[in-house]
Amino acid sequence: MNGRARGIVIATLAAAAAGCAAILGIDDGTPREGTTDASDASFDVADAGANDAAVDAFDGFVPMCDVDAAFPPPIAFSKLNSTTNDAHLRVTPNELTGYFQSARDGGLGSYDIYTATRTSIGDTWTGVADVTTVDTTSADDDPTISADQLTLYLAHGSQIYRATRASITAPFGAPSLAPTINSAAADFGPYLVDDGSALYFSSTRNSDAGVSELFVTQPLADGGFTAPAGVNGTNLKTADNRFAAVTADQLVLYFGSNRGAGAGGYDIWVATRASTSVAFGTPRVLAELGTTSDETPDWVSSDRCRLYFSSNRSARYELYVATKTPP
Repeated sequence: MNGRARGIVIATLAAAAAGCAAILGIDDGTPREGTTDASDASFDVADAGANDAAVDAFDGFVPMCDVDAAFPPPIAFSKLNSTTNDAHLRVTPNELTGYFQSARDGGLGSYDIYTATRTSIGDTWTGVADVTTVDTTSADDDPTISADQLTLYLAHGSQIYRATRASITAPFGAPSLAPTINSAAADFGPYLVDDGSALYFSSTRNSDAGVSELFVTQPLADGGFTAPAGVNGTNLKTADNRFAAVTADQLVLYFGSNRGAGAGGYDIWVATRASTSVAFGTPRVLAELGTTSDETPDWVSSDRCRLYFSSNRSARYELYVATKTPP
């Protein structure tokens, strides 16, 4: 880690030590409209250091929490959730820009892609806007954005698409099929790791019964991709597994599964490994986040302190975050 990054980490640790009042919004976990916005549940990172922290997030990033502790009760992003279904919030590495799907009024299709921003992790999301140039009259789902915000992946018609733009102030061009990674089956749930070196996704290509598995591919400099490979690990072929959320170092994998031992529906599971050259170990369920409804992961912070996820525990899909506290 370079000297500037060490300074940022030291400054952030000092701010955390000065008081835990910056960690707000942890209530009884019951989702409701009008609750304190979930953005206030996260650590406040100064604007001056947020982008630098994102750049160095893959180089010995110091966790700001006890990564082995259970997640506390989650809270809803009240400023992002609408009165209809909202799901799959993926954010930039500095967590200041997010993209998600929504069925709210005013869109072009049944689901459309929306974006929102905030000035620091502790601030409220604002500027919710429809990304109209990537929308269709059908469902547009599962957005995931590159760190430079110039490439957006999404699912449409059970296929994975990619849209690009020249600058963050320019509109995205019309999405086109991501080459070589789609199959004749359903391919969905793309997740681009923070440094853009791997794209995880879900596919039913190996099942006549429509059971999904997790796959990974590497984007190439020429715009293509390596041949997709199944994500290897103990019991990762059990039941239906979908919606991977992977840490920047690709050593921790969160995913949704309807396998047994969960609370019901789809639950969030996590598996780890010692290096990217070995398979993931036996996954365990995040029982502390489970309900009898569905929960699937959306995005995990590089330090593993914040897990964003979607759930229909309130009778519609909403966006949530669970934040681990300092050790």
